[in-house]
Amino acid sequence: MRFFRIKYLKAAIAAILLTSCVEVANAQVGIGTTTPDTSAALDIVSTGDNTGVLFPRLTTAQRDAIASPATGLLIFNVSTNTFNYNFGTPGTPNWVSLAASSVETRSIKSNIVDTSTDLSGPIGTQISVPLFDLFGGTPLWNDDPGLFNVTSASTLEITEAGRYEISGTLFLMGNLSAQVASAIYVNGTQVGAPYASGEGLFSANILSSITFIETLELSANDVLSLRTESITFDGQVFMATMNGTGSFFQVKKLN
Repeated sequence: MRFFRIKYLKAAIAAILLTSCVEVANAQVGIGTTTPDTSAALDIVSTGDNTGVLFPRLTTAQRDAIASPATGLLIFNVSTNTFNYNFGTPGTPNWVSLAASSVETRSIKSNIVDTSTDLSGPIGTQISVPLFDLFGGTPLWNDDPGLFNVTSASTLEITEAGRYEISGTLFLMGNLSAQVASAIYVNGTQVGAPYASGEGLFSANILSSITFIETLELSANDVLSLRTESITFDGQVFMATMNGTGSFFQVKKLN
């Protein structure tokens, strides 16, 4: 009889513990507090008002190696010093940075200092602009080397799908009259309308400029380039500087 009593007592204790675990699992969890907020699944309180919470710290490569990351998964990216969360799905992740503004901080920018490439050329001939000729192809800055890959002096490969802003300004000078237009190309295909030089005609010692900006949905491995083409050709057009400011090309990831 005693054996059965002990057996039933153990079963009763196990049932009570199981019930308690289920109740805890279904209730709010508090760390540093015995009264977690009822609207929070997890409520963490700094008991000394001098501590914080550390999220998993990963490099961009480690983040991208996460298998099927849940939508909303949050990590701290030590490569960019920003919080990243998965805005996409587990099957198609889209990591977005929680920056101080709504604009993604990861970008690449290059001053364009080439002065030997004729950007006009014969009418109908497209000229690839040497976007990354600064210091032998090194960009002015690159916030995330894992996001952009400079494949040549005039091409840039995108490694992560998302929405991007492509912008820049070309300061130009010609020795004779020539009207030049520029356009952004993705994988060799023009996107958006061409941008014509502001003044239209160049002449000796007179500067003009072309300013461009496009917002594009890009896929991984898309290749960007900027090309110019002469609308009317009578001379040559080269890069120039204006008030000490050089031409530049910038790509910024928005989300």
